[in-house]
Amino acid sequence: MIIEEGTPFYTWTHEGRITPGDEDLCADMYEYADERLQEAGYKNYEISNWSLPGFQSRHNLTYWHNLPYLGMGAGAYSSFGGRRFSDVRDPVEYIRLLKTHQWPEAESETIDKAQAMSETAFLALRTAQGLHLPTFEQRFAIPFTQFVGDRLRFVEEAGLLEREPDRLRLSKRGRLLGNEVFLRLLPD
Repeated sequence: MIIEEGTPFYTWTHEGRITPGDEDLCADMYEYADERLQEAGYKNYEISNWSLPGFQSRHNLTYWHNLPYLGMGAGAYSSFGGRRFSDVRDPVEYIRLLKTHQWPEAESETIDKAQAMSETAFLALRTAQGLHLPTFEQRFAIPFTQFVGDRLRFVEEAGLLEREPDRLRLSKRGRLLGNEVFLRLLPD
């Protein structure tokens, strides 16, 4: 868990009112929650999301499949047309800009093909379905194996990945150590 600045957890941590758990405790708590949720009929459809069958968040799955989305309103984020951008956070400033026919964009970045491939791969690997290799190749006109080369060999040999003929996904252990996999997918 990342303790974000501006949240009560952040304040409480810096005041010494709470102490974040170490990685082993967090892993134990994650496995405990996963077992209890599965016993209650919930399925883990993304590393940090469980739902009853048929009730997965379509909104969240848009992110995990790295599909385009438009956010509307102060502080909203969007990813569309090879760009990721956000609107100004202050609602008063956002409204002022709209009233003066100005675009309320605060930040923007262009996503190149290598970054889009990396993000598509590691976001898909966060899901229980994993990365569908034919879809990756269709979307980017390059086989995933050509894109990734041997960068995943170590984590695959360490048992963090499961491979099927048309799919790659994190193993149960890999869900706990996903960042070890994701780092190897980042562009150079």
